[in-house]
Amino acid sequence: MPILKFTEVLTFALRYQQAIAPDVPFEVRLQLRGAKGWKLVAGDRNKSGFHGEYAFAANEWARSVTLPAGTTTADARSLAIAPSIHLLQRFGWGGVSEEIIRSVQDSAFGHP
Repeated sequence: MPILKFTEVLTFALRYQQAIAPDVPFEVRLQLRGAKGWKLVAGDRNKSGFHGEYAFAANEWARSVTLPAGTTTADARSLAIAPSIHLLQRFGWGGVSEEIIRSVQDSAFGHP
């Protein structure tokens, strides 16, 4: 779910940037609060589960993403990769990769 939401938020932010100030970089701040003890589960029941139990140990998480001037909405998926990996690693899942993030994005939004 975070992968999809991060991609959607960054797509919205890029559209907003293009509409009001396409030549100015934007900074988007992603935050998670009150997450201590949340568990990571597979969102698709048809896919295999995880090899262990992954729980968020902290209460809060935050990450900033800079949208460079001239960026298009087509770049939202790429921009969502780093914060997605960072968050999922905070659950203790060391197996998350760029390929996994792209696969989730492709299954939800189709191939770019």
